[in-house]
Amino acid sequence: MPVFTYNDQLRNLLADVECVLAFNTAADFLGLTNGGYRSAAQIFVNKKQDIDGTEQILVPFLEKLACEERNGLLVYHNT
Repeated sequence: MPVFTYNDQLRNLLADVECVLAFNTAADFLGLTNGGYRSAAQIFVNKKQDIDGTEQILVPFLEKLACEERNGLLVYHNT
């Protein structure tokens, strides 16, 4: 039986979405790094989109965010 990880779920959810993931890992999402659970995937977008399971943070330009690709997702890194 295949194991479906949270990162797999994120890749499927955001496959056709122009966005940057607002946190780095599933541990961040689950609140294991700061003690707070998030009920939705937080993403940066330059226009609101109809995507269940996301909390969208509007930014004027995605290209200006400091981000990198990790496991097939663009993720924001706070440097």
